Amino acid sequence: MKSLLICGGEVFTPDPAGSGDILVFGGSIHSVASGISREDVRRIDGDVRVIDAGGCYVVPGLVDQHNHINGAGGEGGPEFRTPPVTAGTLFRAGITSVVGMLGTDGAGRCLQELLMKALGLDREGVGAWILTGAYQLPGPTITGSILEDMMFIGRVIGTKMAVSDHRGSHPSPETLRWTISETRRVGILSGKGGMSVVHMGSEESGLRPLLDALDGTDIPLSQVVPTHCGRSEALLDEAIEWTLRGGCLDITTSGDRMRTGASLPAPDAVMRCIAAGTPVERISMSTDGNGSLPSFNERMEFTGMDVGNPASLHEALAELVLRCGLPLADALSLCTRNPAKRMRLPNKGELRPGADADILVLERESLRIRAVVARGEVVFLDGRLLRGGMFERDE
Repeated sequence: MKSLLICGGEVFTPDPAGSGDILVFGGSIHSVASGISREDVRRIDGDVRVIDAGGCYVVPGLVDQHNHINGAGGEGGPEFRTPPVTAGTLFRAGITSVVGMLGTDGAGRCLQELLMKALGLDREGVGAWILTGAYQLPGPTITGSILEDMMFIGRVIGTKMAVSDHRGSHPSPETLRWTISETRRVGILSGKGGMSVVHMGSEESGLRPLLDALDGTDIPLSQVVPTHCGRSEALLDEAIEWTLRGGCLDITTSGDRMRTGASLPAPDAVMRCIAAGTPVERISMSTDGNGSLPSFNERMEFTGMDVGNPASLHEALAELVLRCGLPLADALSLCTRNPAKRMRLPNKGELRPGADADILVLERESLRIRAVVARGEVVFLDGRLLRGGMFERDE
């Protein structure tokens, strides 16, 4: 029996749970309690591994609900296609679960490869799911329909699309309405979240296409997740109003060079949402990791490319707590429980008996990652990657 005991830390589930220990058996959390005896555990499993987390926080592994796990991009030409992510890169960043998707290119990039990448990451210890579709509507699918993709492929949990972006297809309200409706319907049938994740561009139309699409329907705004909402102050203000009407929003932590309006760093955008009355449970942060971050001039001509950084999620989390003063429990919920619950990722985003043993140990003063546990296996410890991808080696 593969067992692990993390003892003596201050536990956040992400809710504050005080000083305690976490006992892991076979990849799942067995118990979260104080005073778990090492001797008792050793009588059950003599090979139990112990991590002394004294002076540290013990928190859930991070959930990145927007990551281009198999690469993205292509604006500017084929040489600008961004590379796939590796399991080791995610582990170093404290990310133990990801949702992958296509981006601007729904032809040169395909969902079949995206699915295989997700399956590969899952075997390497990262919980991984994908969205069907891409920027354009109607979008690509694996089977020929959203219905069959979500019904018959376990890893497909929702749909990706784009609005208010000069690289998108500018779908009609009817096309948007049908896609969101179909994704929700199939989610109900398949027992999945059925979320429509919407890339938000910088055009003045903002969230209006989504509001027009949902007008007159009974579909709750919370079924649609607009992302990149910190792209500009104007878009963020619209997104805040969206949440006050029952919706949710997602803030991108990687730098976004495509912004054409005034922009806010992710921690500042989050604090602005909270100050305006958005409930914390309606906010999430994600990285846009390995996605393309193109820049354009005033004539919307391509001028350069950057790439999304998975490490930005933990960096934003730390900054929210250390610079902005947000309670650790609230900051954690933005990138653990909230996205896991929203996407309906089973047994992710919380520390509780029966959940997957995806656990971080963070140094108290700096929130630096000391240890990463993925499904009960210690994959990163004290600056050293212990397990990465198939062809990955620690430096």
